[in-house]
Amino acid sequence: MAVAQAVSAPTQADATAVPVMPSGPGSDPLEGIALPPAAGAAGVEQRIEQMEAKSVAATTRPLPDTYQKGTFVPRALPDAALPYNSSAVYELPEVRDATGVAMYLLDGKLYDHPVNQAEDALAALNNYRLTGRAAYLNRAVLDAQRLIDRRVVSDEAWYYPYRFDFALHGGSNVMRAPWFSAMAQGQALNVFVRLNRVTGDQKWRDAADATFNSFHNAPVQGLPSTVHIDAENYLWLEEYPLWPPTSSDRTFNGHVFAAFGLYDYLRLTGNTVAVDLWNGGLVNARWHIQYRFRNLGYISHYCLRHPAVLSTKYHDIHWHQMVSLHASTGDAGWSRIADALRADYPPPAVSGTVVLTGGTHTGYKFDANGAITARKSISLSRRSGAPGDQRARIKGRGVYLRITAGSLAGYWVAENYQRAWFAGAKAVLAYPLPRTVRIPAGTWSAYRYDAAGTVTAARTIRPTSATSAPFQRSATINGRLQVLVTAGSLAGYWLPAQRMTLI
Repeated sequence: MAVAQAVSAPTQADATAVPVMPSGPGSDPLEGIALPPAAGAAGVEQRIEQMEAKSVAATTRPLPDTYQKGTFVPRALPDAALPYNSSAVYELPEVRDATGVAMYLLDGKLYDHPVNQAEDALAALNNYRLTGRAAYLNRAVLDAQRLIDRRVVSDEAWYYPYRFDFALHGGSNVMRAPWFSAMAQGQALNVFVRLNRVTGDQKWRDAADATFNSFHNAPVQGLPSTVHIDAENYLWLEEYPLWPPTSSDRTFNGHVFAAFGLYDYLRLTGNTVAVDLWNGGLVNARWHIQYRFRNLGYISHYCLRHPAVLSTKYHDIHWHQMVSLHASTGDAGWSRIADALRADYPPPAVSGTVVLTGGTHTGYKFDANGAITARKSISLSRRSGAPGDQRARIKGRGVYLRITAGSLAGYWVAENYQRAWFAGAKAVLAYPLPRTVRIPAGTWSAYRYDAAGTVTAARTIRPTSATSAPFQRSATINGRLQVLVTAGSLAGYWLPAQRMTLI
């Protein structure tokens, strides 16, 4: 009997999915708006020369070893399970210059964009790993070499500059070129480490070492700086660093993507400072995602400096990053956080049949703040179905399903597994490692389903005391969160998770 399957949002835990790629500054208006450099191209180069001259005069600026460190132990992951890798070839929509390097087009002019170039190289390395085609390796080398060629050297570290301005969230906080980003540093570090592993060329190891040095340079006014320690001794890997560091954006996704670079580097080198920095980044992420970034029952905050910025795209990235950290640490607590974020604002892009039981149903229309702007009620004599195209959290309310045809076309109905639900499995998530469901004493039934959500088999257990079972996949099936048990008397059955504890 078939177990229900469905296409999920991309996730590192799903080996066939295209990894989540944020694409960096300029890719999302909520993130900010790219602007031509106010200083002009010549002015930007003059500033870079001044930075490098100031760096020559300064001998060292070590980051104090005072930041909080976690106790996470890095796990050895196979290449297929690393961030940015997939079991399928994938391409990123990049603009390229005449040499084939990924670029950023702004007002008709091409600019180097360190994150775009690093992500293009990472995609190419993934595709080379899968196909062995030299063209993919050559593309990665071109992108990586451009990063090196355009680097800024400061206190034994290489930094990768943005040569255009960037208005954070379209507001008055403008990153003036040249500016630098820990996210770019981290992703460049990923690229150089993986090129060294693939080619054995010492050149890429040297580039990785020089890039890693940027993570333990303390911030100094007028010099490239991408890490800092806040008043609570949390280490920040800052996507948008400003001076003074306390005015920086403290952007969550960029912080975690930078930590992915540290993971690749410690995996290659075993460097104990890298392990400490990675642990510092993770203990920060673990606390802040739960107590500062999470927006209970809605979209998580993009950054701490601008708490009103809520991005559905980056909320999705946040919980996928948590799943990836589960893989690299072995700590299921990250996936528990992913579950909470996914429940706060589930992936809305869901389609299929909305099942409505017999009785009265009321559909609603809402404005952007969740206020009701229209309502319509219908009565059904028996169970019915209608096509739907979204399953979304409405601000200040529960999860609703949008119907696209029939009497309630254009209206949202509240999800309720006893009254209204999308048929079948939706928002399926495979975890990178087995987890445990704790089952209280009582009577519990688990099910098998076909693709339409029809029960094809059921099994009931009656434990007299609390018990547990392993699972490695969850999904919302017929309106209820359920987990697929992988061993024991319920192996191969979906167990509704209500009143259960997921470890």
